[in-house]
Amino acid sequence: MINVIFTGLIRTDNRFKNSINDLLELRKKGLINQIILSTWIDELDNYQGLKGFLKNNNIQILESVPPSSCKGSFLHQSRSLHLGLDAIKDRDLMIFKTRADLYVEKIYLEKILNLDLNISIHLSHVFEKRVWLPWFEITKPFYLADECFLATYNDSKKLVNYNMIYDVHYNIDSGVSHIRRFVEPFLPVYPIFEVYLNYLGTTAHGTNLRFKVLNELVNDEDYRKFLKLYYFVIKNYFYIGLDDATNYIHFRKWSKSVFELPNSVEEAFDEKYSWDKSLGHIYSTNNKWINAVAGECNVDFSVDIHKLKELSSFAINEKNKAKKQRGFLSILLKIKNIFK
Repeated sequence: MINVIFTGLIRTDNRFKNSINDLLELRKKGLINQIILSTWIDELDNYQGLKGFLKNNNIQILESVPPSSCKGSFLHQSRSLHLGLDAIKDRDLMIFKTRADLYVEKIYLEKILNLDLNISIHLSHVFEKRVWLPWFEITKPFYLADECFLATYNDSKKLVNYNMIYDVHYNIDSGVSHIRRFVEPFLPVYPIFEVYLNYLGTTAHGTNLRFKVLNELVNDEDYRKFLKLYYFVIKNYFYIGLDDATNYIHFRKWSKSVFELPNSVEEAFDEKYSWDKSLGHIYSTNNKWINAVAGECNVDFSVDIHKLKELSSFAINEKNKAKKQRGFLSILLKIKNIFK
């Protein structure tokens, strides 16, 4: 039996109702305990009849004021999940955190709920159990899926933080809201990841120079050390997707863009494995790849800070160059449209 928390905005009420109806069936089977929606005041008023539907089906509704004066949506996500967790009564049960605009097909949700998520007794227990996630980005440490996950109550609490250092200090571009959620619990045990945050957070995702930057990063010995430790963490503390299923989550385009990656890190970093080459993300959506490439890892490795500073400057400069090029092309397009 588990508890379920939906967080944030509704966006797609029909998809949300489909999820609720599935969960109600699973609740009758004794697999679901509490079902909670943690959203913002007045959000439900935008969807006629939805509040009544939820109340009639004994769905607990938490409505709160969203954070103000914050960059991005991460603090909104954290507050919504935080309030949902505070409302949990049986904290010995696992938590399935999800969103109203995401739908997991019921047969596969049942499979997820029955996974063995036990962690090796030989590891430092950052988590009580492995955290189930649908995917992870293979080129950028701790860029992990957060649209839905399955974790213990205590581990779910560890995935809530309000640390503003990611807004005012680290220079992290794509994936920062994901990274800041998942790296925090690991920093006390693997403090070397703070060096990664300081120097290797810029990867130029979403620019035409993304793979030029990635090639420079992956050719660096220290970057490969961080990747090796990242893969060690993924293999031992997380459970990725389902090995025998694809297209079972309905959410974004990437949810249906699944590639079988080659069992070589260097080969898998090819842009042909990106679900959208203009963005440059490369996702692994099951355990097969990580089990093939991850091995034992020396967690106390040293790095060349001078080289990392140079690598950081290169990545930032290339990203800024790409943004300027894009801005120039946008101006040319506007001029062309004027004289049509």
